[in-house]
Amino acid sequence: AIILPVRNEEPCLPRVLEELQPVAERLGAVMAVGVNSSTDRSAELARRHGALAGETSTLGYGHGCRAAIRAVQEAGYLPSAYLFVSGDGSNDPSDLPRLVERYQSGAAMVIGQRTLRWANWGPFGPRRALPNLTLGILTTVLTARPFCDIGPLRLIDRRLYECMDLQELVWGWTIE
Repeated sequence: AIILPVRNEEPCLPRVLEELQPVAERLGAVMAVGVNSSTDRSAELARRHGALAGETSTLGYGHGCRAAIRAVQEAGYLPSAYLFVSGDGSNDPSDLPRLVERYQSGAAMVIGQRTLRWANWGPFGPRRALPNLTLGILTTVLTARPFCDIGPLRLIDRRLYECMDLQELVWGWTIE
């Protein structure tokens, strides 16, 4: 299942979903948008573009992720993994098959990185890229594993996700 947490992404969400649709079809994945505390038509637009939509009035990235996952479960899907993608268009849909390939070769969790590619800094912006790069470096120091970004592009095996019991549902979801 492709999970897109969003908050007030009405201007870009249709384009993001249109770009993801062919990838989702190739992967045999369902798309689910988790709308958290939005005041716009994001949920309506998600449904209109063929995605499931889970809604929560609670503000926070993790709440959006959980709302989308709930929508997947309530629709009767039991995916092997969750592929988290930014709803603002800062992830390149052509990167998704690479994450899936790593998963299919045995990785239970695959994390994408945006900050190492200069081309990503344009849409992402230095104001958001630099803090993510800094957090990635700090995470590297703390975990002795290489990180360059604490971004949203990641694939997590569903069973591993269920064991993780993530608690930080506002903006620390990706680092947890």
